Amino acid sequence: MKESSYLLKGRGESLEPISENSYLLNGRGERPESNSDLLNGRRERMGILTEKERVERYVESANNLRGELDVIDGYDCKRCRNKGMLFRVVEETHEGREPTYREESYTCQCMKIRSSIRRMKRSGLESTIRRCTFERFEAEEPWQVQIKEAAMKFAKDVDK
Repeated sequence: MKESSYLLKGRGESLEPISENSYLLNGRGERPESNSDLLNGRRERMGILTEKERVERYVESANNLRGELDVIDGYDCKRCRNKGMLFRVVEETHEGREPTYREESYTCQCMKIRSSIRRMKRSGLESTIRRCTFERFEAEEPWQVQIKEAAMKFAKDVDK
């Protein structure tokens, strides 16, 4: 099956499908020596991407962008880079046809944390919550130690 190809224009911001008869390769209008040249890694050097490669590049570029959610709530997420979402490539197969590829966004796990931070700030209890921590709780009696350990285990396992 033949894969769709795309011509990189400029720095990759604009991609256009190209036909089999197009010789806009290497920016000099050179025709490849054979079809195997395209499959041996020279496509990228010549500026041609398959549909899958095009979507993969878009996803990589979108995932590398920085967001500004950390400015709002003070939480820095290394995974989504403070966008609150990530992108992935999805392959869709169709019976009797070649697969197609598209990007898909999904919510980062940090959004649960950010939601908790927002609720804490809106509640007016932010300073109390920051002051009252497990580390500061003094468990003197055995039953207090037991309750503190149970609470710490719950807090640790709540997202599992």
